[in-house]
Amino acid sequence: MSLKIGLRNTMGLIGVLAFVLMIAVPSGFASSSTEAKEKVEAAEKALQNAQRADDQAEKAADDWTKKADQDIRDSMNAQKKREEASAAREKANQTGKKEDIKAAEKAENIAKGAEKKAEESKKAFEAALQAYNKAKQDEEAAKGQVPPLIEPAEKAVEELPESSVKDKLKERIKKLKDALQQLAFTFPTKLDPEKVSLSIVGTSETIGHVATLTLINHSEEAFFIRIPPTILASKTGEVQNYGLPQKVETTLGPRETKTIPLTGVCLDARVRPAGPEDKDELALLDPETLDRNWRTQLGGMQTIIQTTEELQRKGSYKTPYSKRPEEERNTLIQWTTWLFVSTLKGNPITKEDFKKKVYGQAGELTAEKKEKLDPGIDNLWDAIQLTGIPVKILSTGSESILATPDWEQLENDVEKLKAREKELEEEYKKAMEEFEKARKALEQRGGGPEIEVEGGVIVGPHGKKERKKFEPRDELEKDFLDKLEAVKQKEAELQKAALEREAAEKEKKKTQVQKPLLPQPPVVNPPPAAGVIQVEQPAGPPQGPCGFFEKEFLRTVETPWRPKGGNDVTIPGRDPAVKIVWEKDIENEFQVTGRCPLVVGHGGDHVPVEKVYEKAKTVTQEESYPPGTRRPKPPKDLGLPKK
Repeated sequence: MSLKIGLRNTMGLIGVLAFVLMIAVPSGFASSSTEAKEKVEAAEKALQNAQRADDQAEKAADDWTKKADQDIRDSMNAQKKREEASAAREKANQTGKKEDIKAAEKAENIAKGAEKKAEESKKAFEAALQAYNKAKQDEEAAKGQVPPLIEPAEKAVEELPESSVKDKLKERIKKLKDALQQLAFTFPTKLDPEKVSLSIVGTSETIGHVATLTLINHSEEAFFIRIPPTILASKTGEVQNYGLPQKVETTLGPRETKTIPLTGVCLDARVRPAGPEDKDELALLDPETLDRNWRTQLGGMQTIIQTTEELQRKGSYKTPYSKRPEEERNTLIQWTTWLFVSTLKGNPITKEDFKKKVYGQAGELTAEKKEKLDPGIDNLWDAIQLTGIPVKILSTGSESILATPDWEQLENDVEKLKAREKELEEEYKKAMEEFEKARKALEQRGGGPEIEVEGGVIVGPHGKKERKKFEPRDELEKDFLDKLEAVKQKEAELQKAALEREAAEKEKKKTQVQKPLLPQPPVVNPPPAAGVIQVEQPAGPPQGPCGFFEKEFLRTVETPWRPKGGNDVTIPGRDPAVKIVWEKDIENEFQVTGRCPLVVGHGGDHVPVEKVYEKAKTVTQEESYPPGTRRPKPPKDLGLPKK
């Protein structure tokens, strides 16, 4: 009995000791896990700062690119206006006529205005370049703060005893490393050639998939590749140069070989496209080092693409490809780009060049086939001219540039187009009158069933279409068809004139706030607040619309997480676990005012005011959930203000 009691007391002491040890170990573990968690959170916070800095650097790069394009346009326009002013002054000196002297003075004032605008654009470009360089430095500094925090966090987590807490912290560190790598986007030509080799081969196409970039990773590292819009240039000039309008981002894993299709548009109609046989012929140019010539071509091509897609959506084109929109889009983008670049070089392609190309693709050319092709060629060339309006394609030599139009020229253009449209309306009415006369003459003659013609196809009685061309039997029928064709032609010309007039009016309206008024006592406006982009208000009396505009950056926000996709992960002997990829957008919030329609010098605030959001990037995060989870909880937010 005493033995049993002794053993019981001994077991009791052991139990108490074990209980004490159980309490002591978790207490130390809790302390160390808290420390590890704090280190992981510090690294995560540094990563968020680096991501924000990356967003700001990308935004600064976009702004710098836009300012560079504007600097080029305004500089070239100022040079052109100065040449025109010099020519006008020389003429005035030779003739001494009052009207020539007045014209020279007007041209010189326009040139001074263009030179002032060019100087302002140059300063804006230089400021944007400085801002971009600073943003890049800030980005590199922010990125550099993350690795020194990851290492101690990783060490602290490794020292923890095995537990679910340790597993979760290790997973967070892994995501940290992956996210940090994604910030290290590199342009392909900046990669170490000993680690990554690259080659570019053409496809013999002029638009679409024009070349293939192959990257071979010889190392154990992963690389994140980013190719902004840039130029794919011929090294020898024997093959075409291409503009690449789309940004490409991809990941190159360790020991991976990856082929990347490059989508582009050929820039030179008079050189053959690069094919697979042209080894080591194409070079990918760094967009940060593009000169004025390349920037002008790239910017013009991007404008042409946007214009083509906008006019297609509006249904403005009437071409043989209208029922094949992709083919129509590619044809118009390609030929308008060729016209634009060749005009910049002082040797513009012509309608005859276009005809020869179409005839060449048609194979054996008979008189009948040529007769069928010509109307379609005319329609396509008109569409090309229409598409070229926003990039200011002119018809004369090297003076044709991406010009910033002066106000007098804009107003003259609109008035001339209105007058031309009115003339065409009168011509259309006369053509309709002549057509009605021919139709009535045919009706009065009688002697056959009533006919209707749709696109050269006879529509007989009961609306039945006969698939044959309507051949005139006598002069009356021939006169009827000629008058019908004249009406169609005038209708097409009138439609084109209306579109050109609308485009000119839109251009005039778009730059309305910059129109200088006559010198008058100045209207004083308060200086803009920090972070506000404000259009300078011209001096003048209270007349016309105020036109005030400002765009104020408020903050960077994040949208809620949303599921992008997911799948089941099967573990042997268990129910499938759930994996979900979440995504959210990072957006810049702006307050936009304008353009104010109130009278110049009005009291009170400008109107209208609204908030707008511009997406900066989309981030993704993958999460795993236990089997049977019905309402998966989204990941933790990034710490930005909510939209």
